[in-house]
Amino acid sequence: MIKQDLAGSITIAIPVRERTEFFRQALESARNQSVRTKILVMDNASSHGQFRSIVDRLDDPLVEYRRHKQLLGMEENWNSCLEAASTEWISILHDDDLLYPGYIESVCNVLAREPGVGCVAVRCSGGAELPKNMTDAGAHGNYHPINWQHFLWENLSPFPGVMFRREDGLRLGGFRPEWHPSADMEFWIRLAESTKTILIEQELAFYRISVNQGSRVLAGDIIDKTYEIRRNLLERKHHLNWITNYLVHESTRGTLEFYRSVYGREFDTGRYDSERYSWLRRWPGMRAIARWYRSIFLNS
Repeated sequence: MIKQDLAGSITIAIPVRERTEFFRQALESARNQSVRTKILVMDNASSHGQFRSIVDRLDDPLVEYRRHKQLLGMEENWNSCLEAASTEWISILHDDDLLYPGYIESVCNVLAREPGVGCVAVRCSGGAELPKNMTDAGAHGNYHPINWQHFLWENLSPFPGVMFRREDGLRLGGFRPEWHPSADMEFWIRLAESTKTILIEQELAFYRISVNQGSRVLAGDIIDKTYEIRRNLLERKHHLNWITNYLVHESTRGTLEFYRSVYGREFDTGRYDSERYSWLRRWPGMRAIARWYRSIFLNS
């Protein structure tokens, strides 16, 4: 009963525009939760009526469709989801990503056990093919608090599976278009800085990798913005020095190599120089120093 009451205070928002290839799968993953919740489909002025037709045919009182008359930027459409939702909590799901059936139940377990929490994220699987174990509810995963330091080494929340208080999102000004195409990561960092954030150490969301994704073209820009976000964060916290910059440089290099391997192509970067620190990377002792410093930094 507690889980269902909590679920009643949650909205899964799905911002959409034009493409419908994976929308049904995304929508059904939100509907097929072991504990059901509200769903908001926010159409960013698509040129067709397919999204409305899909929602209308469902005749599901928990699924609401809204459409902008004029085209908004991507981040503005995400922010419109925050403004339109009527619940305390919100999770934004891209139209090509998926939630595991136990996602809402797992989040509700954390919300019931952790007073004062403002954000709950989960681990994501990723790929072109759907994982075979998505039918597992898995509502009892281990979890622990995270802070802004964790985002220096990895993007803990690629986007699907992050739940946060709508009021906090609005208070922070939502997603900032000037950080496009990494505005989601910049937003999660501000959340982790300002509110108690929990990470569930279990894969409960799926991040689809496909040739239709914007990252196939924007990967170089994503790398530049990611590196800049991390450096700015270190500078703002008065922790920017040669070793912290080396650490975020190397973690960002890992992201660049990931995109190269996924899309089989090179990407141009302006802010980020992948060859910087190459001499230091070849020194065997640097790995041990980096691991030691990182462990100290995370617990500072």
